[in-house]
Amino acid sequence: MNEKYYCAVKALIFSGEKFLVVKRSTAARGDPYSWELPGGRLKFKEAPETAIVREVKEETSLDVNCALPISTWTFMKTTNDQVIGITLLCTLRKASIVTLSREHDEFGWITELETGNYQFSKGLAEEIRKWDWKLIKKLKTDFCKNCYLLKIWIPIRLPKIKCGNRKSSLIPLSRKGGLGLIRQSERFQTPSQAFIGMDV
Repeated sequence: MNEKYYCAVKALIFSGEKFLVVKRSTAARGDPYSWELPGGRLKFKEAPETAIVREVKEETSLDVNCALPISTWTFMKTTNDQVIGITLLCTLRKASIVTLSREHDEFGWITELETGNYQFSKGLAEEIRKWDWKLIKKLKTDFCKNCYLLKIWIPIRLPKIKCGNRKSSLIPLSRKGGLGLIRQSERFQTPSQAFIGMDV
């Protein structure tokens, strides 16, 4: 049995209070006509924060900064193929016009209250419902001012990610009821392990 897995990234890109969604075309690999967040697979040896900037540019022509990972997810594409992914909060580097690649044929800037009007894949729709939007918007506003540590259920080691004028180890969390959050201490400036200890 030839079992394979792929790593992917998706971007939650805000413009003001709205975020970008794109509709898959018939030229996309599967799930035509469904809505999703921009993103795609990592290339070999590519870091997630590098991949998301590249994928967003290729699919939408937008230039973004990778801010924070906000959730992790996985699904089985086929019986033997698994996709493991990270959703990353991103901000626009500058005001730009969206120009779609052939993989998508429509786009929209929407609020979290409008997500029910769009046909997302089942997995993404469930993921969006779990997000703590109030916290995500605070992170969007604050990420250049302060670095935060997001804790995950298991110990995990990540490379440094540039945040403003500093580099910090940023770790995503997905848990019941939203995201868990603690302020990062000044000494937490190197790749380190974090372990969760919170009620859910």
